[in-house]
Amino acid sequence: MEIDFRLAQDDDFPAIASLLSVGNNPYGWSERKLRYYYREYTEASTIASVAMHEGGTAVGFYGAQGVRVGEYFVISGAHAMVDPEYRGHHLWGTVLEVLCEEGRRLGAKFLMGYANPRFTMAIVNRYGYILTGYAHFVDVDEVDYSPYRERLRFNYSDAWYEWKFGFLADYYLKEYDRGQQTYLQLHKARIDKVVAPPGRRLNLWHPAAYSREDPGIWSQSVAIKPLVDGLDQEIFDIHNWQFDMADNDSIEFREWT
Repeated sequence: MEIDFRLAQDDDFPAIASLLSVGNNPYGWSERKLRYYYREYTEASTIASVAMHEGGTAVGFYGAQGVRVGEYFVISGAHAMVDPEYRGHHLWGTVLEVLCEEGRRLGAKFLMGYANPRFTMAIVNRYGYILTGYAHFVDVDEVDYSPYRERLRFNYSDAWYEWKFGFLADYYLKEYDRGQQTYLQLHKARIDKVVAPPGRRLNLWHPAAYSREDPGIWSQSVAIKPLVDGLDQEIFDIHNWQFDMADNDSIEFREWT
C-alpha cells in the first residue's frame, strides 16, 4: 500500500472533498468549500495535510487555520477525516505530524483540537495532546462576557467575521436541532452583553460553566498539542480561556449545499 503523506495542493481538493463526503455529507463538502476554508481564509496561513493513495484517492486529511491568541500565533484544527477502510493503521498520526511540522515552520506555538470526548482521549493518550477541559452547552437568558475578557481568546479581524458569517453584526445566533429540541445558539459575540430574544434562551459555551473533568453532560472537549517547549502552563487550563462556538469549525454558520 503506497501512501504519500504531504501538504495538499489545489488539485488534491476534489479527492479530499470526496473523502470528507463519505456517508451522507451533511456538511455539504465540495471543492469550492475546501477552497473557501483553505485558500480564502482571512487571518493567516492555513495548513491542509493529506494522505494520498497511489491511485489518486485521498484516504486521510487534517486541516487547520492560523489565528492569534494573545501573544501567541497558533493553529486551530478545523476538519479531519480518515477513510473508514484505512482506520486502525495509525495513518492519522502521520497526517497529524505533517501538519504539525508545517505549523512549526510557520511559527505556531501550539495546535488547538476540538473533538468528541472519545476521540479526545485517543489523541491525548497517543499523540501528545493535553486536555484543557470541557466547555458545557448551557441555556441562559443573557450573557455578560466582560468578566472574562482578560482570558485567552481567539483574536479576529472584521474581515474574518465577514468571511465566517457573511456580514458584520454585534452577535451571531443560529438555531440548532438536537433530538426533539431546538436551541438558539450564540455562535459568536463582538460585544460584552447579549440578551436572548423574547420567549427564547441562548445556548452557548458559558465561561462560568467550564470544567477540567468530563461533566457527563452535553459539552465540548478542548485539547492542545504543544508545538514548542516551554509554554506557559496557564494555556493548559480551560479556566484561563474564553471560547465561542464559532471558534470551532465543526459548528458552522454558513449553509453549504
